[in-house]
Amino acid sequence: MKELVISLKIEKEKPLNLQDFSAAILALNASLSRFVEQERGINEFALELKSVEKGSDIFNFLVSVYSIFSINEYISAINSYFDLWKNLKIIKNQNVEQIQKEKYIDKMMVKDMLNIIKLYENGANAKIINNFNDSQIVINQNTYKLYGENLDCLCKLKGFEEKREVKSIFENMLIEFYQTTNSQKPLKHKAFCFNLSKSAKDIFIDDERLKQEMLENPYNYRFLVDLEVYKDERGKITTYRAYHYKDKILKG
Repeated sequence: MKELVISLKIEKEKPLNLQDFSAAILALNASLSRFVEQERGINEFALELKSVEKGSDIFNFLVSVYSIFSINEYISAINSYFDLWKNLKIIKNQNVEQIQKEKYIDKMMVKDMLNIIKLYENGANAKIINNFNDSQIVINQNTYKLYGENLDCLCKLKGFEEKREVKSIFENMLIEFYQTTNSQKPLKHKAFCFNLSKSAKDIFIDDERLKQEMLENPYNYRFLVDLEVYKDERGKITTYRAYHYKDKILKG
């Protein structure tokens, strides 16, 4: 019998915040465990780290089987968990009554799903791979927005209070780089946007042309971009995402 392995593959441009990374892994374990128990009545379930592939950010988790249930019961439940994420993408196609009656995405599941997709906020694309049937949960720019908006919709219709980290969009903002890096240096990009904050913040560059021109000469120019701004629960800015690069202005 093939081992039941679930893999987490990370593609990142900067070091990940350890707290957010560990929260995503714990959320994956917790949400999958609760789903399997609810779906199949299996309450002895856990993910254990099997291996980290050499030279990569691929973490392989072994599904530990402790109960008398057959392997096929586990396989079916795990497949259904991946289907849950697939269905979340199209949940807005359902009517209000159908969404309100959805039984798996409760308040705890919402919190776990938000912690998982939060990997993207830290500048990482991610894939969670079910190695038994190769189904995947993909977290990138497009799916992050889709998952987040649909979870917000579901929370509103079910009366949950769980909210994502506050995010705002600001167009035509000037940024100045305070710290830059490339793949050889374990540092983060940091930038000022003095219209929003007096301190430099972590910034994720989501524009290939900006990335290229910034690395060529980061400190003699101001760069005109659209900014996605993330704030914590206290309203403090934590991260910028720069996209739609428009122009650069030589500092006087």
